[in-house]
Amino acid sequence: ATGIDYHAHAQDSIYLAFSDEEAEGLKGIEAYSGRVDGVSCSWLDGPAVRAVEPRVSQAVYRGMLVKGTWLLDADLYTQALAQGARAYGAEFRDDAGVGLKKLAKGAAVQTEDGDIEADAVVLAMGPWTGEVEGWLGVPVPVSPLKGQILRMAVEGPPMECSVHYNSNYVGPKADGLVWVGTTEERVGFDNEPTEEARATILREVGIFFPAVSSGRVVRQTACLRPVAPDGLPVIGQAPGWDGVYLSTGAGRKGIILSPSMGKLTADMVLGQGDAVAAFLPGRFAVFPTHG
Repeated sequence: ATGIDYHAHAQDSIYLAFSDEEAEGLKGIEAYSGRVDGVSCSWLDGPAVRAVEPRVSQAVYRGMLVKGTWLLDADLYTQALAQGARAYGAEFRDDAGVGLKKLAKGAAVQTEDGDIEADAVVLAMGPWTGEVEGWLGVPVPVSPLKGQILRMAVEGPPMECSVHYNSNYVGPKADGLVWVGTTEERVGFDNEPTEEARATILREVGIFFPAVSSGRVVRQTACLRPVAPDGLPVIGQAPGWDGVYLSTGAGRKGIILSPSMGKLTADMVLGQGDAVAAFLPGRFAVFPTHG
């Protein structure tokens, strides 16, 4: 609708198991897939897994093939959202926010260049959302979870599906490289790639996809994901504030959850939908504000 090609295309996924116990853990994916239109899954034995992706380890015992999933270019997707917002009249400003001020209706965002008054304010600041504790006067324990990814060239034909094991994966991208990862590091706002993470990724992914050991690392990147202490998103009105909402905390699932989070947040702002109790910011009254 925006005119941007963000390289979305169908791409199957395989989830691997080295034992019956690990296969049992995949049944949640099977149950969830059955509730999603257009998505289906089937069990494969080891040889069938390797028939789909020959580079999978010979030690893999079973796998679950999920069909109906898609590959999305996250950067172009974000650009498309911005372009769509502009088409509906949104204005983007680069002012640095420094605080909030209550108004009779709504709030004013205090910036270095002056106040911006609004009937509704949505704080969607990713891993930096915790900084608004001082603005709101309520606990907002959202902190950064660092993740590092390798972009690699591996031997063999282009991958036809992504391969997952535990929290790691190997997935093809539109440029012909595969993305290999990923780490989960609680190191604050440090977003520099490290040699230690590279070695960890290659070692752990090599267990189920040995081809990475002979592959070539083209680029290594690091990102910061916003996470809350209970691992759930943070979506809803800020306690004690009329017209101020939080929308953050998606962790590793940010792109996947973004349409639903955006719709839920917009509905609340417009008074057209109910909040999800488990996501409300007020639940953090029982948590420490940091750590």
